Amino acid sequence: LLISFFTTTIEAQLYSISMSVAGKCNLCHPVLTCNKFTNGITCACSQYSCLSPNTQCIVSTIDPSINPCSCLPGYNTDSSGDCIDINECQSSSPPCSWNNGVCTNTDGSFICSCISGWKMGQNNSSCVDINECDSSSPPCSWSNGVCSNTKGSFICSCKSGWKMGQDNVSCVDINECVSFVPPCSWSNGVCSNTIGSYFCSCKSGWKMGQSNASCDDINECVSSSPPCSWSNGVCSNTNGSFICSCKNGWKMGQDNASCWDINECDSSSPPCSWSNGVCTNTNGSFICSCKSGWKMGQDNNSCVDINECQSSSPPCSWSNGVCSNTNGSFICSCKNGWKMGQDNASCWDINECESFAPCSWSNGVCSNTNGSYICFCKSGWKIGQDNASCVDINECIGIPSPCSWSNGVCINTNGSYFCSCKNEWRLGQDNASCVDKCNNTCVYTYSNGVYTNLCNRINSSLINTTLLNCFVIIHMKTNKLFLSVLVIIHMKKKFKKTKLRVNAKKQ
Repeated sequence: LLISFFTTTIEAQLYSISMSVAGKCNLCHPVLTCNKFTNGITCACSQYSCLSPNTQCIVSTIDPSINPCSCLPGYNTDSSGDCIDINECQSSSPPCSWNNGVCTNTDGSFICSCISGWKMGQNNSSCVDINECDSSSPPCSWSNGVCSNTKGSFICSCKSGWKMGQDNVSCVDINECVSFVPPCSWSNGVCSNTIGSYFCSCKSGWKMGQSNASCDDINECVSSSPPCSWSNGVCSNTNGSFICSCKNGWKMGQDNASCWDINECDSSSPPCSWSNGVCTNTNGSFICSCKSGWKMGQDNNSCVDINECQSSSPPCSWSNGVCSNTNGSFICSCKNGWKMGQDNASCWDINECESFAPCSWSNGVCSNTNGSYICFCKSGWKIGQDNASCVDINECIGIPSPCSWSNGVCINTNGSYFCSCKNEWRLGQDNASCVDKCNNTCVYTYSNGVYTNLCNRINSSLINTTLLNCFVIIHMKTNKLFLSVLVIIHMKKKFKKTKLRVNAKKQ
């Protein structure tokens, strides 16, 4: 028996069998089509064989008379004889049961696939991860978006400095500077947000430290172009800044960019305010000095008088000048007996004898000298012990006594003396000897301003009187006549147009 198999497509898979059996179509199942040919018959499935859904016609190779209708693969006959789908995915050993595999039941079969994010491996019996981020149209491809592949999926995120927008399909900038723990939060640090990032800097007056995680003070005062560099300006560095001020003795100008001199001398409590102190303002300071005639004390806080009179070139140093120191000055005057000249720079002698007539006691004589005067007494007088009177000099008691020749007699008078002779003797013409007084005529002599007449009897033109045994002494300087008798009978004489005062003295 030669049986050949072939298949045709009708509704399901159809089979036919040819048999070399002459003329016996009853060998074929009634649903089969029997075709006779010379040497046999063919039992074949037709489109009308096995018309129930999901059935197939398969001619038995053993006995073509057997019902060729059966269920298609993936189907089972139910109790009513219909072919229903077999759900392979619910079997005890379901197909596609590898990791991430998915069994999908179909009519009469099933399909193995992979869960989302996975794809069938090359052996069709495993699932491998799909790298969605590596596709031609990757997800998360918006600006600053980042696709991160995961096992079976992917995650959309944003680049550093960005965060997912509320629509989950865009990235918005993260303001790191307002985060719960902001960066750059060290002392004096400043966080500046940028698109997708931030940068740390420091507040004005500070600079980033070497660690880039701290701020160091900038010493503006030592920069190449320091502030406060105007004349007398002073830059003082502070934490994070600086202060412009001025050197001692200067104050900030109204423009805050210049220094003006402080007039310390014009303040409410000026320096140098001690007695006789003088404050002189200078640029940026002041000088304490003293008024004319004063000098700074050793404590530099007081003024002491300058004794100009003790200087190397003292004032009033002209002849007989006297310098008298005073508080803060001096007075030029003259020594006793001198007075200031009209030029106030010389001393003139005071003629005390004309000014206030010292020595004006009886018989006193004033003699002016340079710067003084001398009191003495007229001839025949001497200064008394009180130095303010003249007392007669008793010349007759001198040693040797005048008139000490033979028979001579010295007779003291007020302010003078005269020589006479013992009785029976008279003064000789030489006034230095005694001669017999009756042998010669009357003699008139003049010596040292004194006229002397010696006679027995005198009838002279100078003196009209009658005198016996007498002599008269005329003192020319004082206009006095000294007589040797008490009684003057008659005397009248004009001398140099003045009356003579006549003193009579008993011998």
